[in-house]
Amino acid sequence: MKEWVPWAGGAFRRAVPRCAFLLGSFGAGWLPAQAVSFEDVRFPWQSVRVPQFSDEAAAGELTGKLAKPSVTPAPFVIFMHGCGGLRLDGVEHWAEFYTKRGVGVLMVDSLTPRNRQEACGDGPQWSRRRADDVAAALNWVQSQPFVRPDRIALMGQSQGGTAVLLAAQRQAASSKSIVGAIAMYPACVFGVNGKAQFDKPFIVMVGEEDTWTPAGPCQELKTLQAEPSTMELTVYPGARHSFDNPGAYRMVQGKYPVGEHAASRDKARARVAQFIDQQLR
Repeated sequence: MKEWVPWAGGAFRRAVPRCAFLLGSFGAGWLPAQAVSFEDVRFPWQSVRVPQFSDEAAAGELTGKLAKPSVTPAPFVIFMHGCGGLRLDGVEHWAEFYTKRGVGVLMVDSLTPRNRQEACGDGPQWSRRRADDVAAALNWVQSQPFVRPDRIALMGQSQGGTAVLLAAQRQAASSKSIVGAIAMYPACVFGVNGKAQFDKPFIVMVGEEDTWTPAGPCQELKTLQAEPSTMELTVYPGARHSFDNPGAYRMVQGKYPVGEHAASRDKARARVAQFIDQQLR
């Protein structure tokens, strides 16, 4: 099937399977860029919520892309990609955003080490497995000499945001070691079902027009909080799924609108900058 695919400077026509758009909406973008210097890292996975590293193996190693600021030791953010995998052309802008402000980033790759290209239909079990990925990344980051172990936060998009939600809730071991978390358009229904509570600043950002991971369950999750001020929810008018990542408006699976919404993206970045000043300095 031929599709028009946006690219830097214009568009070109190529053969693209429909699933490419599915993957792109969960953290991928279409603008190639390498403005940030990344290091490849590996670290052991640890079981917290699920018994096995993958359906095929009980144990394994995760990989990631590490971006350091100019001065270390530095505060750090553990970044969790969407269900389409770690695609730097779509999320590198967040690494650049943080490192320019003196914050390092570890972008965890949950799929490549498990020989997966995507995990968009795996349900809650996969989100719990990826919450264990957060714990493993946190354990590794805290042991590194270039990291301030008392200034670590979490950030995730879509399925990665759901993993962050699970890892940041009060009863999670990883929640004790972080200063706060940011979840971009997570599936808050998993938090509602589990009656998740937060005792560290937990920020949720979702688009008003997001029909893939809609705002309604996030609003319900906020009402369930014993300490309402701990969870902050912002719903951006006119924004869709993946509103913060580069990529033109498009429909996925014929029903989910996704794509960058510049006004909402800029507001989200401003709020993240405040979060850095408030929690990571």
